[in-house]
Amino acid sequence: MLAVLALGVSIAFMIVSWLNVLTMAMEGTHIRFALDLKDRYLKIADLSAYLSGTVYPDSRYITKIDRSLTHGDEIKRLDPAKTDFELGMAVHSICDQLQGEIFKPYTMGMEPGGRTWWTARTAMKWLQDLDDIRRFPIRDYVPLINQIEPRHQEPLELLEKYNSLIRGFYSKDISLSSYVEFCAVFFENEAFAQEIGKQAHSYQTDVLVMEMIGTAHGRMLVAFDAGWKKDRWRPTSDF
Repeated sequence: MLAVLALGVSIAFMIVSWLNVLTMAMEGTHIRFALDLKDRYLKIADLSAYLSGTVYPDSRYITKIDRSLTHGDEIKRLDPAKTDFELGMAVHSICDQLQGEIFKPYTMGMEPGGRTWWTARTAMKWLQDLDDIRRFPIRDYVPLINQIEPRHQEPLELLEKYNSLIRGFYSKDISLSSYVEFCAVFFENEAFAQEIGKQAHSYQTDVLVMEMIGTAHGRMLVAFDAGWKKDRWRPTSDF
């Protein structure tokens, strides 16, 4: 009986872990958002450090550290005292939050945290990422994702593996099927990746969803600007 219970808990943990990896915006969206904030709000001296920091939080899917260590309200502060790498980390968490707020109306009626909800959200994230990377020369920037800072004693080889995966993925031609293939390998769940891909294909024929996808980046910037003016993201006005 205990063995069966333990097996059930283990399977549940695996499912939750898989679903949890889908809370993030994809890295193309993160890079585009970070570049726009750099140009409009932040004083960034080392672009490589900034972009490496921007994608760093999701390295936890490779290093297996807890999400609270790389995301969260305490990280989501654009303090001028932070390094460029740390500002990138903060921008990452802000991006996740703003994207989630935009997607929320499109998952109304779905059980938050349920499989259908996760599938819908992730399909929209793939579509936004695909739209984002077509709107700026991402291949010019991915080589800059080359700095490693083990913030929580993560193995250096795992952080480099993660950076290499991101550089490799965004250095080639990408289609919707590329996300299916990438996530099937990256997250070791081909069936769920195929399910998300099917949902994403369905959304491509949904005029309202695709209109939202095409305007999501701009709306995120508008929301960021509103928060900036209210000091939502920064403890001082020294930028």
